[in-house]
Amino acid sequence: MKAGSMRDARRQRPDDAILAGAAGAPAALRRALALVQDALQQDPAARIPIAPLSAAAGVSHRTLGRIFRHALGCSPQVFVRRQRLQAARDTLARGESGSVLDAAIGHGFMHPGRFAIAYARAFGERPSATLGKRRLAACSTAASPARKASRITLSPIEVIASSDTARARHAGAALAAAVCRRPSLELSEPASGAGAVLAAEYRLQGQLDGTAITLKLVLPARGTVLWTSRQSMRARDIPRWAERVIEQVRTAIEIQQTEAARCVPRLFANADMLVARARPAAASMDQGGVAIALDLLHEALHRDPAHALAHAMAGWCNGQSAIHHFSRDPDGCLERALSHVRQAVALGPDDPAVLGFAGVAMSLAGRQAEAERLTLTSLALDPDQPEAWRRLAWIQNYRGEWRQGLAAFRRTLGRWPEGRDGALSMVGIGVASFATGDYARSARMLSRALARQPTLQWAHRYLTPAAIHAGANVAARHSLDALRRAFPELRIADFCRFDIMQGEVLARMQEGHARAGLPH
Repeated sequence: MKAGSMRDARRQRPDDAILAGAAGAPAALRRALALVQDALQQDPAARIPIAPLSAAAGVSHRTLGRIFRHALGCSPQVFVRRQRLQAARDTLARGESGSVLDAAIGHGFMHPGRFAIAYARAFGERPSATLGKRRLAACSTAASPARKASRITLSPIEVIASSDTARARHAGAALAAAVCRRPSLELSEPASGAGAVLAAEYRLQGQLDGTAITLKLVLPARGTVLWTSRQSMRARDIPRWAERVIEQVRTAIEIQQTEAARCVPRLFANADMLVARARPAAASMDQGGVAIALDLLHEALHRDPAHALAHAMAGWCNGQSAIHHFSRDPDGCLERALSHVRQAVALGPDDPAVLGFAGVAMSLAGRQAEAERLTLTSLALDPDQPEAWRRLAWIQNYRGEWRQGLAAFRRTLGRWPEGRDGALSMVGIGVASFATGDYARSARMLSRALARQPTLQWAHRYLTPAAIHAGANVAARHSLDALRRAFPELRIADFCRFDIMQGEVLARMQEGHARAGLPH
């Protein structure tokens, strides 16, 4: 056998040398190996210093080292480390460990990065790949478990006047129905006695005073108020009012879960916590934010390769990197996006959030028919997803159906007018207005979007030509300056491959950039 082949064989099976050398091993080595075996069975993280090994073998430290190197090709300490590595590999391969971090710490490797390097050198693959094979094999025969829903209890709405009792019951029933329509929430029955505090993760309570109702979302375990609101409630509008309230509640819960995940040191955070931390970074749609999100998502997949939402969000982030010029390798980003989407859909075929993000990634990769199918399926499972509704509007724009896309974006802006959701709908209106020749409206909406969410620096690539064609040369110059600060290497030619603008609309966009001064 060639030297290189021998090295490869040893990398794949570090125990081969042990098995070959132990048969004819001297008595001292057999006694030392028995001690190692017993110690690791009692404690898989055992370090086993050289002193007890040499005492068990009945020889000096130096002699024992010479025996190990002659028979096994390594020192006693390296042998013990190899045994712990092999035990960690067996644990991951059998699926007995929930994460790579658990396997590493459970076998005495307190630095996960160094463990991963040593593991790859020993076995020729990363520990996450070993665990991933086990997880994906299990997923091929069983459906991926659904993400855990947040349990919420609805307390009976209190009333000031007895005449409001019927309206309060009607409002409570509408809130309960709205909770039940959201897959991410689970309605929990109110509990009494000692277990009341632990009956649900969250409690929504309210007090009705005529047409005004005061609502509070409480974290019972801590007695913390997460969200409060005083709203007007008309009897005929109660169902739609309840839908708006529960959407606000769901947003408050997501924010609380993200903040809770941030409080856990990254070393000890599980995959769900890392994904929760990645979500707002990815939603910034900023080059730095997307890079942070991908780093967190890669770590989440390192610990749980079968995490469907992490795959879907990684596909979304890679798609953003390609079309928004966040990467110098857009083709590689799109290839990775499609790979993550395929795994996400296989692992979470009934999860609306997974399908929603997968639809966005597919659309960014230019697969509009598949994107539409995934997005519609996601909305059928959970219709209250502003990102998914906006994606349907973007798909119409990608197909050149600009007026239909414009109308769809106006509907999403009317339903979700605030914050990031409102800003992104404004960007959609601005892009569609540019395509239809309404440059003044395009520039106005894009300026409003950037004022609301300045992280959307890529939107300047639409604002600059819109301002030029609208005759607002000063605004165009400021927009171009911001675009070049964010993307100093950007050229007009970069718009040709991945931009939503195509054909005659792309020509108008390129003309505007050329007149503003962007290099070809």
